[in-house]
Amino acid sequence: MKKIHRAISTTKSSYSCVIPLRLFGNTEIEDAAVEYNNTKRKLALIAETDSSVLAEGFHHLHSQDSRSLVLTRLHSEADARGFQEIFEETKGINWLLLGDSTFPELLRHIYLPVDNKVVITKADADPLSATFWQAYQAAPSLEQKVLPVGRWRRRYSGDLPPGVNQSDSAPSDSPGERMEDEYFSVKTITKRLTFGVARLPQGSIMLQRRDLTGLHLRCTTVENPPYTFLEYRSGGRVDVLGFIGSLFRHLKEVTNFTSDCHRVKDGGFGMVSDGEWTGMVGEVHRGEADIIVANLDLTLKRSAVVDFLIGVGQNQYVAIMKRPEKGDEMWTGYVKEFEQNVWIVLPFFVLTSILCAYFALRFHYSECTNVLSEAAITVIGFLLGQGSPLLPTQISLRILFLTILLFHVVLLAHYTSDLVSSLAAGPSLSKFSSLQDVAKDPKLQLGYTRETSLHDYLRDSSVEAIRQIWLSNRDKNFVSLTGSLHEGLERVLKGNYVFMKTEMAIHYNYGQDCRIYILPSAYFPGLYTIAVAKGSPFRHVFNKIILDARASGLLDKWMKAAVPKLADCSALSTSAIELNLVLVTFLVLGMAVLVSLGIFLLEYCVAKSKSFRGESGETPGRSRMVNNYMIK
Repeated sequence: MKKIHRAISTTKSSYSCVIPLRLFGNTEIEDAAVEYNNTKRKLALIAETDSSVLAEGFHHLHSQDSRSLVLTRLHSEADARGFQEIFEETKGINWLLLGDSTFPELLRHIYLPVDNKVVITKADADPLSATFWQAYQAAPSLEQKVLPVGRWRRRYSGDLPPGVNQSDSAPSDSPGERMEDEYFSVKTITKRLTFGVARLPQGSIMLQRRDLTGLHLRCTTVENPPYTFLEYRSGGRVDVLGFIGSLFRHLKEVTNFTSDCHRVKDGGFGMVSDGEWTGMVGEVHRGEADIIVANLDLTLKRSAVVDFLIGVGQNQYVAIMKRPEKGDEMWTGYVKEFEQNVWIVLPFFVLTSILCAYFALRFHYSECTNVLSEAAITVIGFLLGQGSPLLPTQISLRILFLTILLFHVVLLAHYTSDLVSSLAAGPSLSKFSSLQDVAKDPKLQLGYTRETSLHDYLRDSSVEAIRQIWLSNRDKNFVSLTGSLHEGLERVLKGNYVFMKTEMAIHYNYGQDCRIYILPSAYFPGLYTIAVAKGSPFRHVFNKIILDARASGLLDKWMKAAVPKLADCSALSTSAIELNLVLVTFLVLGMAVLVSLGIFLLEYCVAKSKSFRGESGETPGRSRMVNNYMIK
């Protein structure tokens, strides 16, 4: 150990040490780079001091960046207490403890979490060499793991030129001696330093601590296919399947921890309600669970109370509504062929045509009576495809009648083509394509699952029309919100209801259901992932495992297995016409029969009355006008 201490210069202006910061996961600094300067204050070096000097010197460390290193002695219980006092009050500091063979016993009562940045040196039997060790434990109650991570020698082999690295399979560090790679708990690389040769860890030590044996995590989850499926066990426990479930099982297999999962009590993901966090986020925040196993959206508010792991997928929200069906058009099936404006204009055209026919007939046959009724019957007959006993010989009447007949052809062509296609292939798709269209229709309600991030997305939207939807729901006390996706579908199928959910959930659960229509526009894209308790020491290890799973293609494999292909609901299909589609026709025909019967009875009574008084029931005006046409 004295040989290591001799490598430290004792001049007042600066200190230097042969400790490479590569040990701590910093790949930018590879050689002896522990320096302390009163102006830069980047690093603090405290060596061969008692605990009081260590505490005083630590106050000079203003910046806790990754290049900072605290170097101290670990030879006695007093050294261990001094280290523990400061270590528990700081996060992210690189520590190098200069210890001896007693260091495992001195550290045994100090909780060193998985994400600690502590390395211990222990002198070997050879006074010119030392071994680097790591110590960590998965939980305070578990046994501390003390494992070798590297080795340093004051002299180096002559076959290693300056600046040349050797791989893990390189020859031993000194002639006649070989240290097997399996001896170290991390991947190593041999490198020549300014003062000797070292076997150094490849990458971060912290990210390679994957043995969490004995750790038991409490997980909270919610059923949300295809992300999570729940299989219920005794005692309220559940097994999590699905895409997120596969990822969680992978984390358990790699790190060897155990878990007990339960369904979140209120069934929500988590939002702030009356100043308190609800859902899974609330359970982790209150310490009732350690990890959220679900597709939790990454939001700024949630990140204040939980730590998100690296995003495992991208979400975007889509809206669904009931697809138009034949049965929905029982009362509108025979009027929807034209828009409202067309139906408004059509009576004006009919009235105008009747008036034109009336004046034309009146002008040419001034002696005839009942010209108005004759003009109305003729025009309406033309529009309905009926002929007329009148034979117009005047050019003006011919032009008028031809115009009405031409209008009848165009009108009938458009009307019957739409009607026939609708009866044969079903109604056309919904006219709604975005939330803005939904907001314009006062009959429609928009809903979503309670306690999801979508609540905040709608409220904070920069699009005024979308924000008005949230305000409308608030004014109605959010009665349109549902407790689950299936409840949302039930309300959608009842009509006049639009439901929003993540695109992946909609495609998986209802991508084969042609009863619903998915609006083409998508909203609020963002990442989702698993979350752990704030400050959890496992987040770095879990993140590294997720990155490895993504690089190996496991995430894509699980994702593709979770989402089926969408059904082609645009394919034409025919079916027998149901009674409700023609019921309106029968009702109209029935009413026409009743009206005709009523008119017939009225005419019969009038004719009988005239016959009783000895009057003729013939209409002379019409008879003369028809006879005149026939003669001409």
